[in-house]
Amino acid sequence: MESNRLVGSEIHGFHTMEDLDFVNMMEEAKARWLRPNEIHAILYNHKCFTVHVKPMNLPKSGAILLFDRKMLRNFRKDGHNWKKKKDGKTVKEAHEHLKVGNSERIHVYYAHGEHSPTFVRRCYWLLDKSLEHIVLVHYRETQELQGSPTTPGNSNSSSVASDPSASWPLLEKSDSTVDRVYEGDKRSLLERDNSTTVENHEQRLHEINTLEWDELLVPEQQGGRNSIENPAKDHFKKLDSFEKWMTDIIADSPGSVDNQTLESSFSTEHQSFKSSTMDNHLLSAVDQIFSITDVSPSWALSTEETKILVVGFFNGQLPDTDFHLYLACGDSVVPVEVVQAGVFRMVIPAQTPGLVNLYLTFDGHKPISQVWPFEFRAPVVPHKTISSDDKPNWEEFQLQMRLAHLLFSSDSLNIFSNKVSQNALKEAKIFAQRTAHIPNGWVHLTKLIQDAKVPFPQAKDSLFELTLQNRLQEWLLEKVVSGCKIPERDEQGQGVIHLCAILGYTWAVLPFSLSGLSMDYRDKSGWTALHWAAYQGREKMVAALLSAGAKPNLVTDPTSAHPGGCTAADVASKNGFDGLAAYLAEKALVAQFNDMTLAGNVSGSLQITSNETMDPGNFTEDELYLKDTLAAYRTAADAAARIHSAFREHSLSVRTRAVEASNPEMEARNIVAAMKIQHAFRNYETRKQMAAAARIQYRFRTWKMRRNFINMRRHAIKIQAVFRGFQVRKHYCKILWSVGVVEKAILRWRKKRKGFRGLQVQKSDEQDTPTPKDPNVEEDFFLASRKQAEDRVERSVIRVQAMFRSKQAQEDYRRMKLEHNKATLEYEELLHPDVNMG
Repeated sequence: MESNRLVGSEIHGFHTMEDLDFVNMMEEAKARWLRPNEIHAILYNHKCFTVHVKPMNLPKSGAILLFDRKMLRNFRKDGHNWKKKKDGKTVKEAHEHLKVGNSERIHVYYAHGEHSPTFVRRCYWLLDKSLEHIVLVHYRETQELQGSPTTPGNSNSSSVASDPSASWPLLEKSDSTVDRVYEGDKRSLLERDNSTTVENHEQRLHEINTLEWDELLVPEQQGGRNSIENPAKDHFKKLDSFEKWMTDIIADSPGSVDNQTLESSFSTEHQSFKSSTMDNHLLSAVDQIFSITDVSPSWALSTEETKILVVGFFNGQLPDTDFHLYLACGDSVVPVEVVQAGVFRMVIPAQTPGLVNLYLTFDGHKPISQVWPFEFRAPVVPHKTISSDDKPNWEEFQLQMRLAHLLFSSDSLNIFSNKVSQNALKEAKIFAQRTAHIPNGWVHLTKLIQDAKVPFPQAKDSLFELTLQNRLQEWLLEKVVSGCKIPERDEQGQGVIHLCAILGYTWAVLPFSLSGLSMDYRDKSGWTALHWAAYQGREKMVAALLSAGAKPNLVTDPTSAHPGGCTAADVASKNGFDGLAAYLAEKALVAQFNDMTLAGNVSGSLQITSNETMDPGNFTEDELYLKDTLAAYRTAADAAARIHSAFREHSLSVRTRAVEASNPEMEARNIVAAMKIQHAFRNYETRKQMAAAARIQYRFRTWKMRRNFINMRRHAIKIQAVFRGFQVRKHYCKILWSVGVVEKAILRWRKKRKGFRGLQVQKSDEQDTPTPKDPNVEEDFFLASRKQAEDRVERSVIRVQAMFRSKQAQEDYRRMKLEHNKATLEYEELLHPDVNMG
């Protein structure tokens, strides 16, 4: 191999191929697993090695192979019989993430043989998206390195027991993390004495270092992701695990040394190592750069993000170069924001309940301050007995039952028995692809139930809600397949989206909007989902509906109390949600202005003021509330003024047209213009037909045929005219005789009146002229509807203006504004996951 510099040396530590020593590593791979930094170096520099293009057949123990998953998908088909899952078809593979340095960088899948469980296959690939297609596969028979005395026929176990000094070279071949964890313990034991107890203790250390990864990794349900390759967050936690491993081995080992004596000796050494580690930790605090004096608050809820303040002072000189300060809190490392000298502010994400370590750091790993304990607490769910006070809970249960009845009562058999059109099937596939990335929550709920982190009643409610969530996606898919655009209602006249809005199920908004169904679907009273969410005061549901495109300016059906209907802001204001009502009123005015702009009824644009670019640290809360209130009132007043101006311009144009229509000269001009248009249209149609007929005649008739045809038609016309004239003359005498009889016998003799010759036609000069319209009068329904629209605009401005008189309304408005911004970002991330990942 060429002696050139390797890529990624700052991570795995190997600078050249001589440092990696790949030939020696291949020999050692028959007796040990590769270390994570070695795997990282090989995968990062895969171009220096052979990448196989075909799967290997029955590879032996110690074989290390490289494959490209993009070019070869079936690289796992190696001819070996691996242990299967319960279905008997899929290979049972466990997987973990390995750390190189301080970050998780490698994904590992490992499987055991069906007939030989000690034969193991491990597949590694990088978590880096650009290199995740390169796979390293390592086959190894692990029985030869099992150091447990219970394993029969193992020569290494007996040799180590007979020669304690042989354990140290073998320890050097163990995993690097285990070496680092127990290196201090090894030195502590050597410095004490060389008794038999120490030798047996060294033998036990070797047995632990040669255990399988399956036994070393901490299960997820006990500790989340394993941190086997993380040498620095918490030594005492690893030491407790070390003590547990040693206790289990001592209890099961049939060695010649007394188990109780060895256990007591180990406990003494373990306590000594703990005390020495604590002393070193306390001594290192003298050289710390920053001293923490207070952390506020001292605890946080485990289910939500928390803003905390860290107060302290710097002990020494800061680094001359530019540096970035971070806060490490449990498993999270977040950047800090400087409020003032010695005061830092940051937002820590949600974590699992329990005590964690909190300290400041430059690199996210090494502390520069003392370790401060911080507690994450689980939210307290009060346990109530069924009583008359639980009426809202029963109402919520009735709503959930109605929603479940709507979702589960659909006739899916009738849908799939009919023939599905290709267009509907295409739309169903698109809907399934767009909703595939939506998390279903089963993994999170399973973990909470296994760890018993939630009370039993809350777990049942979560299970029921999760069932409704998954059934909703199936129900929407059925609607898309059937081509139904109007969902059904229940007996109370409400649909699925209305019940979800009442219950506050924000997870229903995104799939409902992706299905093509209207977010403004009305119930029997004309209420939309936004009306119901505002009625219940559910700010998160209102934010989710607005981010999905729900219109806030729609009104309900008219009633006797409200002839003009009610907007969502009116409904929220009636129930006392003034801040929510003000926010919806502002959005309703902006939406109405945008609709009128699209229709061409109004021109220009609103000057919407945004305070998102302001630094909240420079203002107090009262100032922020006042700025938001002023911006909302400015936007609402501007929109209302433009809407009123559009109403007045429309009224003026209607009156102008009425005056012009009442003028006879203008009416005559309009009639002449209309006649010219009609004449031009008729001439155009006639010319088009004549041209078509001429083209047909020119194509299908010659000149001779056309001449004969014209002559024959002329003769036919003459014959017809002669015959019609003969018929008329034949009946002319009878007509004259009949008329004479009627005139003389009936009119003159019998009726004594004048005959036909004495009749006179009187012409009347009176003409039926239409009564002119009053040019100042418009249609009644238009005047009534415009009056109602003006009243709604005035009410919306008043609701926004009312925030100046209530600080609580200002707080609710700002909270609703931040909630809407957050919901909009989440909706965009879920709607376009690929764009946000890129």
